[in-house]
Amino acid sequence: MATVDNNLLSQETDSRLLADFLPHIKKNYVDVGAEKGSFARFLMAHGLHGVCFEPLPKHAPALDALARSGAAQHYAFAIDQEDGQAEFHIACDEAGNPLDYFHSLQRLEDDPRVRHRQKLAVTCRSLASLCAEGLVEEHLGVLKIDTEGNDLRVLRGLGPVRADVVICEFFTPGIYKGWEEADPVGLLREARRLGYDWWLALRRRGDAELISLCPTAFSEREWGNLFFVRAPVFEAAREAVGQRILESEERLWSTLEAQATAKRRKRWFAW
Repeated sequence: MATVDNNLLSQETDSRLLADFLPHIKKNYVDVGAEKGSFARFLMAHGLHGVCFEPLPKHAPALDALARSGAAQHYAFAIDQEDGQAEFHIACDEAGNPLDYFHSLQRLEDDPRVRHRQKLAVTCRSLASLCAEGLVEEHLGVLKIDTEGNDLRVLRGLGPVRADVVICEFFTPGIYKGWEEADPVGLLREARRLGYDWWLALRRRGDAELISLCPTAFSEREWGNLFFVRAPVFEAAREAVGQRILESEERLWSTLEAQATAKRRKRWFAW
């Protein structure tokens, strides 16, 4: 497996942006693709309680320990558009050991970063059916979806479930060889159908990072998270979110200015 840039795994800006909405939302969550529960722990630290879904057995001990705290529940379902059985493809390192991430219901072929070398039979559930059974509430504060290429199918299986803030992961062409349903335009289209008229995109490309308000077009080799927000929640957090957008722009401008200065100095020394 190719070395993963630390920037690809560090999402501190996402947490800051989400924190701007937390005072204005219902205090419950669903974490789809919870891995070891770091996102759930962040929400629990802010007073939320909820449910984690993670089918990888490797992460079960950490999530079970989290559940013992009383503010979380853990189920080993793979969340999909509908109920059923499926193969869960497990990403491994060069020695064949399962990684902590990149596992998906959508198998990648010939990708230099992700090597799906193992598979696991899993039970798939939709959030709609889980809601009908009472395992998931119809009105959530936060719904976080991180399924490595399967987020669109999760959205299509919401049924009556809605959250004040929905977070989905996206990729554009040039990041992975596959996972086309992680394209942000398709996720936007489905979110609009579900009634979300406000969204933010935390967009990353290389070392650059930018928060965009309601973008409708994306370039190649972008990745990040889309935040779909109910209108009353967005209005309540508008000022804080505007400041967060400004901060991201300032960081980007500072980086570009520093790069331009370095290029000018290089030319001067060349003379």
